[in-house]
Amino acid sequence: QVSMAMGAIAVDPINPNNVYAGTGEATYSGASYYGRGLLKSTDAGMTWQNITNGFPLSSYFSRIKIRPSHSNELLAALGSNGLFRSTDYGLSWIAMPTGKCDDVVFTFTGDTVYAAGSGMGFRRSLDGGQTFTAYGTGLTFGQRIHFDLCLASSNVIYASVYGSSTVSLYKTTDYGLNWLQLTTSSDFQGQGGQAWYDLYCRVNPVNPDIAFVGTIDVWRTTDGTNFTNITNGYAGGYVHVDQHYLFFHPTDPNNLFVCNDGGIWHSTNGGNSFTNFNQNLTLTQFYTAF
Repeated sequence: QVSMAMGAIAVDPINPNNVYAGTGEATYSGASYYGRGLLKSTDAGMTWQNITNGFPLSSYFSRIKIRPSHSNELLAALGSNGLFRSTDYGLSWIAMPTGKCDDVVFTFTGDTVYAAGSGMGFRRSLDGGQTFTAYGTGLTFGQRIHFDLCLASSNVIYASVYGSSTVSLYKTTDYGLNWLQLTTSSDFQGQGGQAWYDLYCRVNPVNPDIAFVGTIDVWRTTDGTNFTNITNGYAGGYVHVDQHYLFFHPTDPNNLFVCNDGGIWHSTNGGNSFTNFNQNLTLTQFYTAF
C-alpha cells in the first residue's frame, strides 16, 4: 500500500464489507508517519482502493465517522489537516471549517454532529455535517482534544484536553452548550505529559455516568465525576501502557476492547478485568535500524 501507517478505521454498520482506513497518524510523535489518503475496501478487507481525491498530499487521520443511517456520508478528522466530508461513500472529499480537528462525533440519529480541535474550537452541525457553527462555552482548548457523548443520553458529553503537560477533563449535560471542568487527581494529571501521543475519551453508549479516558493508563468513572486508574501499567497491572482507543461491542457495552502500544485487551465486565488478545498476532513496527 501507499502507506502502512494507520490513523483511523471505520466499518459501515449497514454493510460491514465496506471498510475505511485512514493512513497517517495524527498522534504527533517522532514515530508517527505520514499517510497518502484513504484506503477503502468493499470486500471486508480482501482488496483496497487508494482514495486521494480532496485530501492533502500527506494525510494524518485522527478519526473517521460514518453518519448513522446514511452510509454514503462520512466525516474525517485529520488533525492539523482539518475536517473533511464525503457524500459518495468516501470516493471524494471536501475540506470543512478550517483549523486543526482532532475528533468528530455523531449523535444516535446522525442529524447532530460535533467536531473539535484547537484550530476550530468546538463546533456543532444540525444538518448531518453539511454546515458547522461555533458552539458552547467553558471548554478551554490546548494542543489536543478528544470527546464523546452517550448515545442514549446525548445531552451528556465528556472531553479530555491536553495542554501544558497535563490533561483536563470537562463535562456538559446540556448538549455542549455549557461545559464544566471536572476535578482530577494528581496521579491523573501526572499522566498528561505525553498525551500529545496517547489520549482518548469514550462514553458508555447507554449509561452517561460511565466514561473512559486513555492516557498512559485507562481511567474510568462510574459516577460521572471521579476517575480512577483501572489498568496501572507501571504499578503491577497487566494491560500495556500508552492508550490510543477504546471501543464497545455494539449490543453489550460491558464488552469492550482497549487498544494501546501493546496491542488489544478485551474486557467482558466493563473494565474490571482484561484478557490479552495479542498472543497469536505477528505484528512489528520498526522504529529504527543500525
